Amino acid sequence: MPIIGPNGDDANDTFVEQLVASAKAAVDFLVSNGYADRERIAIGGHSYGAFMTANLLCHAPGLFCCGIARSGAYNRTLTPFGFQNEQRTLWQARDIYVRLSPYLYANQIEAPLLLIHGDDDDNPGTYPLQSERFFQALKGHGKIARLVLLPLESHSYQARESVLHVLAEMDSWLKRWCLNEQPPTAHQSLSRLKRLFFTIEEAHWFYLDFYRDHNTKLPALSLPDFASRLFEQVEFLRPYVQHLGRLFADFQAYKREVPTAGVAMLNENLDKVLLIRSWQRQQWSFPKGKIAKGETHLQCAIREATEETGFDVSNYIQADTYVDAQVHARPCRLFMAIGVPESASFQPLVRKEVSEIRWFSVLPLARHLRATSENDRQPDWPAPTKFQAVRPFLHWIRNVTKRLRQVRKQTGTSPGSIALRTVSDTDLPGTDETPRVDTRHQPTSPHWASQAAGQQMETASFESSQGNVVHRYANALYLDPLRHFSIDRQQLLAIFEEAFANHGHEAQRPAQPRKDAVVNRSPQEGCHFQPKKYVCLDERTSVVSDTYPSGRCSGRHLSFMSASLRERRHSTRHLLDGTTGRVRRYLETSISKVQR
Repeated sequence: MPIIGPNGDDANDTFVEQLVASAKAAVDFLVSNGYADRERIAIGGHSYGAFMTANLLCHAPGLFCCGIARSGAYNRTLTPFGFQNEQRTLWQARDIYVRLSPYLYANQIEAPLLLIHGDDDDNPGTYPLQSERFFQALKGHGKIARLVLLPLESHSYQARESVLHVLAEMDSWLKRWCLNEQPPTAHQSLSRLKRLFFTIEEAHWFYLDFYRDHNTKLPALSLPDFASRLFEQVEFLRPYVQHLGRLFADFQAYKREVPTAGVAMLNENLDKVLLIRSWQRQQWSFPKGKIAKGETHLQCAIREATEETGFDVSNYIQADTYVDAQVHARPCRLFMAIGVPESASFQPLVRKEVSEIRWFSVLPLARHLRATSENDRQPDWPAPTKFQAVRPFLHWIRNVTKRLRQVRKQTGTSPGSIALRTVSDTDLPGTDETPRVDTRHQPTSPHWASQAAGQQMETASFESSQGNVVHRYANALYLDPLRHFSIDRQQLLAIFEEAFANHGHEAQRPAQPRKDAVVNRSPQEGCHFQPKKYVCLDERTSVVSDTYPSGRCSGRHLSFMSASLRERRHSTRHLLDGTTGRVRRYLETSISKVQR
């Protein structure tokens, strides 16, 4: 929408008139040609475009259904010595400065307006104060408005999570005010508040990890106490304080319904199993955790083992060897990983979940759990009551290891080299571009224990809301949990080509290598380890929008990245043993999966 100065006049003298005329002409053109619905056209802009957007909402009411203004200037009296191409000062052209200040016409705006601004914007004409004052003026006149401040962002937004946050805000705003999606009912609001407890739980962890640990004068609040104080302080949560007890009970019940998956990691001789001790309850168990929505039991087991031990078990896990049991009234599937080297380096990637990692001999452990007196127990071992999560699976582990030893006697191979079926590369694809945990054998103590409870590790993001203002905080390194597995077809063909060479066949390489296809899982209701959506508040409805439960993203949860196909070639080769027909069938099946 060009603004010009005809006949030598200053362009800003007729800025508003030219802007409104151009906008009306554009809308009329779109509607007359059947491209748009006149009642559902939004207007938006960044920087000077945000300034124009706000002016259109002020001086052309009814033309647009809603607006989005990012990092704009809305009060020209805050830049009294000129702006853009305006050379006159406020004292020389007072009427022009007033006319071009949407802040002074906030009472005329009827359409809902979303304001987004970088909290560290150092552009002299667009300090964050511009959006903050404009937002206050709109709120004071009872208008529908929302202000989002992006921490550590300047005039343009650089961080990936900031860009994604902005896109999510704009998408939600347009769906609500342009597509006219209906606000949730009271029942839906309570349901979403129950799921909001996953976010509150993350905030509680963040408080304990980064505030309480560094300032012992702060109270060590439990989750119910923390939630109670949060509900009392946050404006849009305050009406639900009376439902807090029921919401928390529903949240606890829902967590118990989420199934879990884990891995029993056995050493090369199949006589020891790796266990971890929880941080708070000091209970010993296998590496395991809740299954995310859309995640298979196998993927969950590998991810949890990697997060809690720092060791990638994808080369050792047996995909078809597992047992289902009930642990604390929660369904759990335990897989088996055989041949894990005792010399491997074990270091958890999560905060305050694992306090100790240790190898236990299987047979003495079984006797220890059956002990009826102190003399029957293993010296210096925890009490049998500390192994309640291990007890349901120990008999199954002994039976499987017994069967594997029988195979060893018949074949003359070592137990650790026997593979019932490891994860194939089509079951769990990888990429060279994705970071992963280093599983190379490093000489270290087979026993790991936490030395520094407050040691800062990689963290994700934290969000706090106050009224209609949303703040986003980031700490240290953030690994995107949406960036998951991908397949490199070129690498896959290279592996099979090498296998075919022994049978007189030659795999056909594609003329153009296929790019890695990154699979991003979309958050759905009921998931646990999913990135959360953002807490949103509408001015008229005062209800919370979609907030999906997520895992320990604040300083605890890191997404698992699988190893590449090329580096897992050894684990794939055993699948290629046998006749040419077996190899050909496996190749055809694998390539078809890649193509799909």
